[in-house]
Amino acid sequence: MLERTADLKESCLETIFTMTRAAEYKDDDTSAHVQRISYYSRELARMLGLDEAFVDKIFFASPMHDIGKMASPTISCSSRAASRGMSGRS
Repeated sequence: MLERTADLKESCLETIFTMTRAAEYKDDDTSAHVQRISYYSRELARMLGLDEAFVDKIFFASPMHDIGKMASPTISCSSRAASRGMSGRS
């Protein structure tokens, strides 16, 4: 049973890593951002006194927060604003 649980955990982590790598191809900044979020999330969870098992889950799951970028068209907020005649400047 322990071996099956370990295999399942490894499979889940590999799925997360694969999806994260796919999201990173969307733009150059995503890779560094995803790594920062993982480390920040882990440290915040530790500061909150959460147990180490949860801290690990946060660390590995947090890169998935940007996974929706894969399905969205490549357009930045500044490009959208410029196309509407809004420069964002006062």
